Amino acid sequence: MPLTSLLLSALTPKSTLEENNIGITIDRNALNKAEETLLLFESDRKDTHFRSIWLPQQGCGDANSLCCDGILFYHSLNTGMSGTICFVELKGSDLSHAVKQIEHTYNVINAALTKAKIQTCKIKWKVVIISNVGKPKNYLNIIKPLTDKFEKGKEKNVEYQHMARGNKFPITKFIQK
Repeated sequence: MPLTSLLLSALTPKSTLEENNIGITIDRNALNKAEETLLLFESDRKDTHFRSIWLPQQGCGDANSLCCDGILFYHSLNTGMSGTICFVELKGSDLSHAVKQIEHTYNVINAALTKAKIQTCKIKWKVVIISNVGKPKNYLNIIKPLTDKFEKGKEKNVEYQHMARGNKFPITKFIQK
């Protein structure tokens, strides 16, 4: 199973993901533990082996490959979906680079799931970009490749948040929608 090494190397029990003094936080008390599961993977840290082991195993790069900072897997027994996968990028100022990192990580995960014969059409795909600088004037054009790929109809699956240093975006409700 291609995701076994991901589980063993990048899964973290933490409820926060931080970089550049910004981040996300998971409210585990908001989850119905009998019906909901939320897993956080730290994908951009070299000590998690995502970049140095998992990407090369999938034939999708090496330790220097682009990847987003975190991946969240969410599943609720109350939905007909296979679950939600959310890519998290914590960025200083280069929004275009964030988009490339997310696109590459999505392509790798989607390919691995497809190879494992998982019906990726039943997965809800989401993106959260957190930045400590204001939105660029052309940010809608920059994130357009993500909204084109991840937003279907009226769903808002791409979230861009400006956070002051030291703050974290409470991601749980966004994931549960």
